[in-house]
Amino acid sequence: MSTPNLIVSFLLLFYIPLFGQTKIDNNISIEIPGNVQKMDTTTASTSVSAYYSNNKTDSYLVLRIAVMSDGYELYSLPENLSSVKQIYHQIIADQINSMNRKGFAFKDSQEVKIKGYLAYKIRYKTEDSSNQGGETLLLYLNGVTYVFTYSRVDYFIEKHKHRFLNSLTISNSPKQITDAQSGFGFLSLCKWFFNITIIIWFFYILRRKENRKISKWGINLKAVYCPICNTKQQFFRIPKNKRQLLWGGNTCPKCGTEMDKYGVVINSDN
Repeated sequence: MSTPNLIVSFLLLFYIPLFGQTKIDNNISIEIPGNVQKMDTTTASTSVSAYYSNNKTDSYLVLRIAVMSDGYELYSLPENLSSVKQIYHQIIADQINSMNRKGFAFKDSQEVKIKGYLAYKIRYKTEDSSNQGGETLLLYLNGVTYVFTYSRVDYFIEKHKHRFLNSLTISNSPKQITDAQSGFGFLSLCKWFFNITIIIWFFYILRRKENRKISKWGINLKAVYCPICNTKQQFFRIPKNKRQLLWGGNTCPKCGTEMDKYGVVINSDN
């Protein structure tokens, strides 16, 4: 192979195309401006893939960090969102320490939602001023930690930061919580079924009381006719008084007779 071809082949190992989305893995891609350099580091316990691009004004960095076991990525998910938040808090502490070594001081952090997933945003300031120096978006999916960081070199350009972080794409519906959470979904379904059963039972009791006409708590779904002039009453009506508002009933629009929900005349002294 000729020398130029060797150089091209070498560059292709470390650089990713200038335009478009950079594919981090099957789930994540993001647009990283400029010539993107990639570096992989794997140990017995951790696999880290770093994608980065620097220029005179600003810097872009994406990290993919996976836990390894026996040479394979450990697909282990927490059982609930509380556990996910604990993981995030540890990641945030590590990230702040890492940025401190680069000359950026922690400013604040915020819990955010990205495409429906729980994520965290961290902002940094320069050590010698309160000017914003960088911003990191943390995302934990499928047991993998993703770190997306925009930081200044000479300038912090808000438009560049927004374009970078807003270009994040999530595919294939990765998870934050273990499949055991599906059991929680089944439990919720059981609770929902139980609540519906209680409601049906409640209406059944009310219907029984209605049939026996012994309770004002009953529900009457049958047509009601005025016991005086035999005029059919409207099913939907505007309550004329507090009693009708609370317990139902009608006032006949033809003869003015007031009746309860079953069509029984209500005496004026009741």
